[in-house]
Amino acid sequence: MKTESNKLLNDKIDSWAEALTERLIEIRIIDVAKIKTSLKTHLKLGLIDCLNLQITNTEKTRKELILKLNKTKGFENKQKIRNALTELNLKLKSEKMLYAELDRDRQAKEMVLWMRKKHPESILSFYKMYNEKYTKHTK
Repeated sequence: MKTESNKLLNDKIDSWAEALTERLIEIRIIDVAKIKTSLKTHLKLGLIDCLNLQITNTEKTRKELILKLNKTKGFENKQKIRNALTELNLKLKSEKMLYAELDRDRQAKEMVLWMRKKHPESILSFYKMYNEKYTKHTK
């Protein structure tokens, strides 16, 4: 099991490195901002893939515990499984929340890049409004 997941992780890392290399080759002129944005995007996508792998393992464990709970007899044994299931449900909830947070962050960054390309004047006015709004609150 460990070698299988290790191989899967190594394959994922190889595919991320290849995609990142292709993206960096596309940026012909050395533009630090573009390179930094590209690195952040690829690292976040890598994290999302890792979280997907972990969520899958957590969900498999949860299903196994539910099946075990249905087959187990005795109050004490069932209570131990229920306690483990409760802890696993909390872990699964936090993993899903983290995954959703990363996905929303990725969407926001993609929107900023799209706005810069399609409507640069709108994004400049947004940044001006944002700076005015939040610099007043910090003073």
